[in-house]
Amino acid sequence: MGEIAPPATRSDVPVYNADFYSDEFILDPFPRYAEMRKLGPVVFLPKLGNFAVTRYAEAREVLLDWKMFSNENAIPADEEGCAFFHGASNLVTDPPGHDEVRAIMAAPLLPASLEEIRHSVELTASDLVARLVSQGSFDGMTDFARYLPLNLVTELVGLPEDGRENMLDWAAAAFDI
Repeated sequence: MGEIAPPATRSDVPVYNADFYSDEFILDPFPRYAEMRKLGPVVFLPKLGNFAVTRYAEAREVLLDWKMFSNENAIPADEEGCAFFHGASNLVTDPPGHDEVRAIMAAPLLPASLEEIRHSVELTASDLVARLVSQGSFDGMTDFARYLPLNLVTELVGLPEDGRENMLDWAAAAFDI
């Protein structure tokens, strides 16, 4: 794919004018994503001052070439978000730092490590399902989908118990920035 030049020097890069933070966009983003894909594999987003890679093959190429397409400003869509995340998340870190942190965090989530705790996870999941079914009704997201990440994944990666209940809210807030 090659290096992406700014739109001032690349007249062939389509422009997509959308307010990604509008209620309309947030409530139904998929038609807008389809519009962007129709425009081409790379589009310029003037309201955000950055580019979007809209198709799988090109996105994969970009994600694998961290030397040309650094992750340091990749996740947030604006300068404020980039500044917030800088140095604070492995998502916005390039190798070798990214690889070192990933190796440490991934170890307890690898198949061999998970096999060691399979029985415990199955018991926890079965107990949770039995408890929720006995209630007669429950919220699938709040009571079910949030439970296992909060109680199993946080333990697997070694997060302290203090603050675990906030983990998914913090993750959502970080994503939303």
